[in-house]
Amino acid sequence: MSIAIAVAAPNALHTPSMRHDADAMADGAVYLRKWREPPPDEVMSGKVMAETRLAVPTPLSDAQLHAIKQILACLSDIGASPLDTLTGEYEARPYQLIGPNDSSPETDGVFYLLITRWPTPQAAITWQASTAYRALQGIGAVTSDTFMALPETRPLDHLRDDKLQRESTPDGHK
Repeated sequence: MSIAIAVAAPNALHTPSMRHDADAMADGAVYLRKWREPPPDEVMSGKVMAETRLAVPTPLSDAQLHAIKQILACLSDIGASPLDTLTGEYEARPYQLIGPNDSSPETDGVFYLLITRWPTPQAAITWQASTAYRALQGIGAVTSDTFMALPETRPLDHLRDDKLQRESTPDGHK
């Protein structure tokens, strides 16, 4: 079983600089949410997270990044859920675009990671069939994985009542 863990500081710049992200988390709030890839015999259900990777030979230029943001402007229209961070708080866009990140030596180049959330698995499939997804394929090699939420099964500090997320803020908000 594959597991994706989202740990982030809301409103942090999403760059490859781990030091920057660590500073943002130390100075403010942080949340943790786990996702899992279901085994082949399990039907995916409920809200899902899509991780879409865009692999390119070199980091994208400012003009290319601007073009990607224009491509992604349609995500809400095609069903992307608002990207929640802390309980009741949402990113300005229904996605996070992270990168450039170094690829493995076998593949060379760099990749960008696009995180989106969808109300149903079918909505995530619709994204992968969209003209926006195809437009990304015109920029580089695109692959996607879809994950289901992984509720916690044991009591943990700062765990929300729905057992889907742990979060902590400087003022102790949960």
